[in-house]
Amino acid sequence: MKPPKSHTPAIEKSGYQFTRSKQILSATGLVLETYSCLQRNVLAQPLEAQRWFAERAIFGTYEGIHNELKADIRALLQEDRPDGQALHELIARAREDSKAARHPVACELAALLVAELQDWNLQLNSEPAHEQSEVKLHESAINLLSVGIKVGTDAYKSDTGARVFMQKTTELQRLLEQRPGFKSAPYVKAQAAKLHQGRFDVDGSLADLKDNPTLAASVMEASIRLAVEKRILLSALAISAEDDRASTITLSSEQALERARLEAAPAEAQESAITKNCACGCRAFAAGRHRGEGAAS
Repeated sequence: MKPPKSHTPAIEKSGYQFTRSKQILSATGLVLETYSCLQRNVLAQPLEAQRWFAERAIFGTYEGIHNELKADIRALLQEDRPDGQALHELIARAREDSKAARHPVACELAALLVAELQDWNLQLNSEPAHEQSEVKLHESAINLLSVGIKVGTDAYKSDTGARVFMQKTTELQRLLEQRPGFKSAPYVKAQAAKLHQGRFDVDGSLADLKDNPTLAASVMEASIRLAVEKRILLSALAISAEDDRASTITLSSEQALERARLEAAPAEAQESAITKNCACGCRAFAAGRHRGEGAAS
C-alpha cells in the first residue's frame, strides 16, 4: 500500500539535510515508466486474459498474510478445477490468521481476503457470484497498477515506497507474459519510427489489435484500414498482388512522406476553403451588426 505523502524537514536527527537524495534515487527507479507499461499491456489483453492475470496478481501483494497460506492459495489458483474441500480449509485458516491482525489496515485487508475466498467458493456453484467476483479481482488489479503509477509520480517529492513497488514488477511482468496468447500493445512510440522508415507491418499490427478491448486499439485499427484503403500503407496481400517488382520495395522515409503529402493535399484544400468561407461569414455578420447598431443610435 502506498504510504501517505510526507514533507522532508530541513533538519532531521540533529543534522541538516543538504539534499533530497532519497527522493531523487526513488524517482530514478523507473517505477512510473514500468507500471505505466504494465497497465497499458494488461488493458490491451482480452477481458478473459485480464481476469486471469488479476486473480493471480492480487493475492499476496500486500503484507499480513502467512507465507504458507499465501503459497497454498496460489497453488489452488493454478488448478483448472479447484478442490472445494481445500478451499474450505483455506477459508478457515484465513479466518484464524485474521484474528492476529491488530493494525486497522491489516484488519481490513484480512477481512477482505476472507471475503474474496468466500466469493471464490460461491463461484464453484453459482455463475452470478462468479461474475461478481471476477469484476472485483479485475478492479483490484487495475487499481494496483494505478497505485504503482502514482507511487512513481510522487517518488521525487516524498517517500512513497517506490523500491518495494519496483521489486514487485518482475513478478507481475512474468505473470502477464505467462498466459498463452499474450500480445503487447502495438500503439507505442516505436511505431512512429517504423512509419517514418517505411517498415510498418500492417498485417502484424492488425493481428496484435485483434480482441484488444481498448478505445486506442479501435482508433488505431480504423486508421490502419483507412490508410490501406487510400494506399498510404500497403498490406502484404496488396504487395504480393503487384506484378511490378518495384512495388515490393520498402518505401524510404522521403517516399513515405511524399505519399502522405499527396493524400493529405485534398483535405488541406477543403479545410482552407472552409476556413475562408467562415472568415467571410464572420466579417459579413460583424458588418451587418455594426450597421444595425448605427441605425439604432
